[in-house]
Amino acid sequence: MGDCLFCNQQLNNIEKWKGKDAYIHSCNGCGEYILTGTFRASIKMTKEDKIRIASYLVSRCLIDKSPIALTDKKLSQGDFDGVSLITIGEMVDQFPKRVDEKINRTLLNLSRCTNHFGEYIRIGEESCPLFYASNIAEMLAIRKELREVGYIDTTDYDILPTQLRITAKGFDRIYELDKVNPTSRQGFIAMWFDSSMNSVYKNGFEKAITDADYAPKRIDKKDFLGKIDDEIIAEIKRSRFLVADFTGQRGGVYYEAGFAHGLNIPVIYTCREDCLKDAHFDTRQYNHIVWKDEQDLYTQLFSRIGATIGWGPKTKTTE
Repeated sequence: MGDCLFCNQQLNNIEKWKGKDAYIHSCNGCGEYILTGTFRASIKMTKEDKIRIASYLVSRCLIDKSPIALTDKKLSQGDFDGVSLITIGEMVDQFPKRVDEKINRTLLNLSRCTNHFGEYIRIGEESCPLFYASNIAEMLAIRKELREVGYIDTTDYDILPTQLRITAKGFDRIYELDKVNPTSRQGFIAMWFDSSMNSVYKNGFEKAITDADYAPKRIDKKDFLGKIDDEIIAEIKRSRFLVADFTGQRGGVYYEAGFAHGLNIPVIYTCREDCLKDAHFDTRQYNHIVWKDEQDLYTQLFSRIGATIGWGPKTKTTE
């Protein structure tokens, strides 16, 4: 049967997918993923990239068991009959770059392996992707850090396999991570995509979020495959906060703000002053940034991000 191309565990099954030049691989760790025959035969990756991809797939499988198609380039969604698509580059880019991100994401992974408080989870040499670890030594180091801050208990400290369980303090931390998505550096922007707003976006929204050391994300600026609604939901879920601008009274902005609010992702409400009177009463109860022009928007939004979300480590005040 062979081993998984990414996590090196033995595959449960490989079979041709729907009569196409594609193969579905079934792995206990990475779940089910589809590779085209051409890509499978020519795939070339560094050891580090394999680990990053395995970490992505393992984490995804804990949330969503449905198959995913992996490609080396953008393909038409129709090629895979509605199966989610992602490129190798996109998976590699989503690998956490800081140790604190690895620790937080590892704790979330462990929580998804747990059915109830007090349950022990088996950890072995094959568990590196679960910890976003490049090798066993790094996995043990991340486990040690989780233990020292009180998020986990372990039965054995320096050997594998071992067992661990999440403590009450660990579950409290998981609640906070699930609530506000603090490891993300992305700020999602929901707004009217009218040409009259181009300069406002560039010099107001985009500049304020960038200067606060976050990455602005506007869905029409992203290349994507599949339904746009799925992309909007996915990007909001991975964002640290959402800026909802009600200038133009677009229905999609109300939907996106409500969706983020339901996930406990912070929402910053904004509106150009001449449009505020038309805002729906359901949102008027929230404290809006009411702006006159793009400079006014930038100043207020930059300050609001600092006050309610917190600026990134590189940010300096505008004073």
